[in-house]
Amino acid sequence: MTDLRHGTAIPNWYRAEDHFFTAISVQREAFGPKVRAYVTGVETGGLNLLSLHLPAAAPDAAAEHGVAFMAGSGLPFSLALPEDRVPVYEAWAAGYGLTPSGMTTAMMIDPANRQHRCKTAGMDLTIRAIDDLDVWGRPLAEAFGGGPEASRQYRERHKAARHAGHRLVHLTGFVDGEPVCSATLSMAGRIARLDDVGTSPAWQGRGYGSRLVDHALHLMEMRGALACCLEASVDGASLYARTGFSELFRIMIFAGDDA
Repeated sequence: MTDLRHGTAIPNWYRAEDHFFTAISVQREAFGPKVRAYVTGVETGGLNLLSLHLPAAAPDAAAEHGVAFMAGSGLPFSLALPEDRVPVYEAWAAGYGLTPSGMTTAMMIDPANRQHRCKTAGMDLTIRAIDDLDVWGRPLAEAFGGGPEASRQYRERHKAARHAGHRLVHLTGFVDGEPVCSATLSMAGRIARLDDVGTSPAWQGRGYGSRLVDHALHLMEMRGALACCLEASVDGASLYARTGFSELFRIMIFAGDDA
């Protein structure tokens, strides 16, 4: 298989991002080939995203239009920018009240490079794809916080995505009938993406998250995926690296005070 880290890896990563965020957004706009704006309607900045895909060497009209579109939504939003573009975009972003709020890592795995984890960890976990998104959302609300209203709004966006025919797979892991971890798997053609990977704090440290990721990777292999993408926190990237994910690039997240 061609090494997906060369040539097509980054475009495929952004393709998978676009596929997922388009599914859960109420508005999605493109400004030129490298600027994508996603308004989910969820009242938290991290879920209304202006993504600059390998943007121009300096802020241009497409980036300006993207910021204006997001600001016009009336919702808090974040701007995502490849780390190597930060020096020339930081002052521009600050002019819109957007300042660096954290770094994430874009990662990808070729199924051939998947590292099979310890088979005894998390053995009491039963994982299945479910239709009840209120159950699916319970571990995520506990893992990520954000408040009950934002969690409800996010679940509603996933319900709307399903109703519209977007084929998102919602996975939940159960221990003795209790939902303890969840994730979302999507497929942009033959490129898979993992989102919403979270374990309830009371159940963390038992290998459940790793087993859930492994299950998702097995499922995407069965569906013919050539690669799987995800976006990890810098701290969490090492956990995915042990599964076989490779870092493609890092992303600086800019947000306003209300995000």
